[in-house]
Amino acid sequence: VVRGRYFPGWNIVGLASLGMLFSVGIGTYAFTLFFVPMAEDLGFSRTAVSAAIALRVLFHALAGPIAGPLADRPGGAKWVMVGGTLLGGVGIVSLNWVHTLPQFYIAYGLLWGLASAAMGEIVTFSVVAKWFVRRRGRAISMATLGISFGGIVRAPLTQTVLSTMGWRMGWVILGVLTWVVLIPLALAVMKRAP
Repeated sequence: VVRGRYFPGWNIVGLASLGMLFSVGIGTYAFTLFFVPMAEDLGFSRTAVSAAIALRVLFHALAGPIAGPLADRPGGAKWVMVGGTLLGGVGIVSLNWVHTLPQFYIAYGLLWGLASAAMGEIVTFSVVAKWFVRRRGRAISMATLGISFGGIVRAPLTQTVLSTMGWRMGWVILGVLTWVVLIPLALAVMKRAP
């Protein structure tokens, strides 16, 4: 960092934090609010709905060894994050049309699981680490704030949407919001290394 000049690596930190806000905020915090209304409306047992979480975690883990090396290629991090955000939005928006357990497992377990790896910590934290040497710990800890803000921001926003528009429209709003916020920022900001 040149004294007195803004270091663009902090833009990467902000994007990484937003990626975590959406990835964890939707995948964990928002999902807990959708859990009961979806189970009751669709007639799914709570065990069956919980199985979608296990599938999401499984596909997130399976996507890591693919997303990581792709993000390490020149220009790769940007396109992995954009692709993951596109796929994640499709998964989340398509929850609006879910009527069966297999549809639910594909939309949330498979699509969101794969996408959250590409838009979350697997890609963003590795990029943050490339941008920072001396302040790497601080940068990664600041990027991690998105996880906590995912709960602080997502829970009240999601509850408001659920109360006023229902769970189906709630998923659509979260999916579209993911596209509208993350895709332009990833295109403008994400760069694998300085």
